[in-house]
Amino acid sequence: MNGVGAAKGMAIGKAVIQYEIPEIIASKCLDPVAEVDKLVQALQAAEEQLDNLIATQKADPQGEADIFVAHKMFFSDPDLLEKLKEKILTEQVTAEWAVKVVFSDYIEIFAAMDNTYMQERVVDLKDVAERIIRNLLGTFSIDYNGIVAESILIVKELTPSAMAAIPKDKIKGIIDIYP
Repeated sequence: MNGVGAAKGMAIGKAVIQYEIPEIIASKCLDPVAEVDKLVQALQAAEEQLDNLIATQKADPQGEADIFVAHKMFFSDPDLLEKLKEKILTEQVTAEWAVKVVFSDYIEIFAAMDNTYMQERVVDLKDVAERIIRNLLGTFSIDYNGIVAESILIVKELTPSAMAAIPKDKIKGIIDIYP
């Protein structure tokens, strides 16, 4: 495995792999209204998860609550919610596909901006989209509570949500295999 070190030294420990969500493919749905309901439930669950993360991060003197407050702002964007619903209802696609496509459009726009701050929000958009898709699929990230001491976390891309959830006292190192 090749990579670039972010800190000096080396670590040896038990590997803990954060699996990616499965590839989302274009899929038609049988009941677009039920699919919109599923989306709304996933969005509500994501907001509750973010509220919990915000509370946890505010309690930690080194916490990063502001990141998750910003994530919640995406949920109050009526244009985003309308685009998601419209995609499902007009194209009769699954909620997962709608989230993937609509967020991909936003990611493309943010990445192309001349503003560095806005370009850096791409990782936040990816994090929010992944949270919603995981809720839709019923798959969740690693249960970080089950990690044993001196573990090495292996992730494809280290998101703000993962960073906040990692029990720093149990992790000896992180391998981020983002290309």
